[in-house]
Amino acid sequence: VCDREVGEWLCLSCDVVSTSAPPGARCDAAGKEAQVEIAPRDAFRRRVYLQPLGLLMTVDGGAFERVSLTAGGAAGGEAVLRLSPLPASSTHALLTLTADGPRGGGGGRRVRCRC
Repeated sequence: VCDREVGEWLCLSCDVVSTSAPPGARCDAAGKEAQVEIAPRDAFRRRVYLQPLGLLMTVDGGAFERVSLTAGGAAGGEAVLRLSPLPASSTHALLTLTADGPRGGGGGRRVRCRC
């Protein structure tokens, strides 16, 4: 999450590994594309919520090693995931994506995709 009061990336149960912003620059600079890479540090590493995209990702049969997020700019945003099998002998993983709809009046919805 980009903390608009402080201007830095924050995450819960994870480490911010790298950001595209130079030291002292705000993560919410107007019109700028922002990149951040996180490493989940919770006990299971199976859930990640990306607030700028309104996207909750859950994995079964694997764990998130790293998640890279590009937010803002012309494309709106994208996420790149690096997974590790869990248990190590696992050959398949199930990724569930749950996206929030618009938060304004009416039309709010949630979309779920399993792949």
